[in-house]
Amino acid sequence: MAPSKPKPSHKPVRHHRSSFRNTTTRRNRAKPPGTLTPPVGAAASELRIITYDAEHLSESESLTAPRRAVTWIDVVGLGSLELIKQVGDAFKLHPLALEDTLQPGQRAKVESYTDALFIVTRIAREVDGKLDIEQVAMFLGEDFVITFQERAGDCFDPVRERIRAGTGRIRKQGAGYLAYALLDAAVDAMFPLLEAYDDRLEAFDAQAFRSHDTTLMEEIHSVDRALVAVRRAILPLREAIVRLVRDQHPLLDGDVRLYLRDCQDHLTQMVDLLEGQRELARALREAHLSTLGFRSNEVMKVLTMIATIFIPLSFIAGLYGMNFDTQASPYNMPELSSPWGYPILIALMLSLAVGMLFYFRRKRWL
Repeated sequence: MAPSKPKPSHKPVRHHRSSFRNTTTRRNRAKPPGTLTPPVGAAASELRIITYDAEHLSESESLTAPRRAVTWIDVVGLGSLELIKQVGDAFKLHPLALEDTLQPGQRAKVESYTDALFIVTRIAREVDGKLDIEQVAMFLGEDFVITFQERAGDCFDPVRERIRAGTGRIRKQGAGYLAYALLDAAVDAMFPLLEAYDDRLEAFDAQAFRSHDTTLMEEIHSVDRALVAVRRAILPLREAIVRLVRDQHPLLDGDVRLYLRDCQDHLTQMVDLLEGQRELARALREAHLSTLGFRSNEVMKVLTMIATIFIPLSFIAGLYGMNFDTQASPYNMPELSSPWGYPILIALMLSLAVGMLFYFRRKRWL
């Protein structure tokens, strides 16, 4: 007889998934480089164009509007692919840079192309009590700055107000200074977030040694995770700013690089503040764990002493609870026949309990 074939296994095949997924990147890997694909669920794109020089200013939403010395095109939303292609064609933006623009989650970086600098920055802020990190892509040309934002609501309103009011140096400088002003606004917008985390950690510090609530540990861990995410956004941005300061590029003159050094200093302060906050969060977590452990030890000590006191009392109660016949023999617990047997037994048990408590007190176990 031919040997029987083994039965096929019907065990389910387990597919291991990575914890960190980027569906946009995976989708574009199968397509040629430079293929533009809007992110899933991206909002429709809107244009906000400001063009100005020292004496004139105009705002519009059309790419065909007349341009002046400096033009700032702000694209809000990454969902309208045709509009993004029109902007790319009008200003001859490199397709690879546009591809990175449409892939949120890029690491902050600086890339140099023939006629433009491509800068990716990340802005961290809180939205509805949750940490939100948004990617902002920026193209710097000789007379233009183009910003691509994922959604509406940004930190660039102070820059817009300075342009409209004509205050400061911004209307007298070129596109490089505008790029610096936008980067500086993006960096400064993250300081309130770190200050909010600092206030929370101070509140946790006041509760760590007094609160026995386990939810405090979850809150500390949540802040620690948020600090890690902000740190991952800030460190590459600092490296990118350092590169802008160090490398000499015709689009960034010496004065702009000096201003960028101030932006670099702000990022260094933020990194130092983040490191201190993370160390404090770890210390608070350990302190709270120690407090919870100490509390548990105190409870266990009290329960152990109660059990220790009741051990001899239970022995006495069990001994006199045995069914011996006192009439069969005078040695079968004669105390059971005594009229004072019960009060004497209760007094003995109380004296034993009080004596043990006094002994524990002298030993400083209580």
